Amino acid sequence: MYKFSLFLGLFLSLFIHSCAPAIWQLTDATTNPQALNNAFGKQNTNTENNAAPSNVWVDMQRHYVYAGIPNRIRILNGGEPSLSVGTIKETDNIGEYFIEVDMPGIVTELSSNIISKSNETKVEKIMYTVLPLPMPEWRIAGLQNGKMLAKDFRSLRNFELISTAVGEKTAVINCTCLGFKVLKIDSKNQRSETNNPNAEFSPEVINLLNTATTGDIFIIQQLKTQCSPKDRTRIMQSLAIEII
Repeated sequence: MYKFSLFLGLFLSLFIHSCAPAIWQLTDATTNPQALNNAFGKQNTNTENNAAPSNVWVDMQRHYVYAGIPNRIRILNGGEPSLSVGTIKETDNIGEYFIEVDMPGIVTELSSNIISKSNETKVEKIMYTVLPLPMPEWRIAGLQNGKMLAKDFRSLRNFELISTAVGEKTAVINCTCLGFKVLKIDSKNQRSETNNPNAEFSPEVINLLNTATTGDIFIIQQLKTQCSPKDRTRIMQSLAIEII
């Protein structure tokens, strides 16, 4: 039985007047384990945006990690680990490491010397399937069943894009918005459209939102998002909101 356990912790912040631009303080992630410990919130693991320590994540009886982000593993009674694809860095805690693989859809092999109860050293190996972070979902305050009060919609200045990395415990990841379009269809079927080229709501978008009245339909479409600094750019499914 392999003596590995894996957990992921992550905390990302949001700015006002934006569609959840993630703040990744991980520039020195591969060289500064303490920065990772801080950024990934080892403490306060009961909050929504932190994943509590978990056992090994298993998919169809196989271990897995997520691409593009550091995944914390623990190796008991052993050391000198190596990874066939990706990088592995020791943290400040004995027996804990971060492994990171850029490319999803592959398998990486972790090897480590394990000391048995009889003090014999042997090499044990475990295969990790590298998964992409799940496609994010919309979270907009005041939106219920595709409908939103006009006054709430007019005051909308940000929304969240949430990717949920599911294991025995769950990590909630705020994804970055890279731009989107807003289409308005009013009660007379007149259409207005504007582009938003980045995360922050532009004056043009804010002005269009401010025109919302009962009976209008607003569609947020072609939203580009990224869930980690190394994640590919993805296009969210369009979201239609009926103004009531």
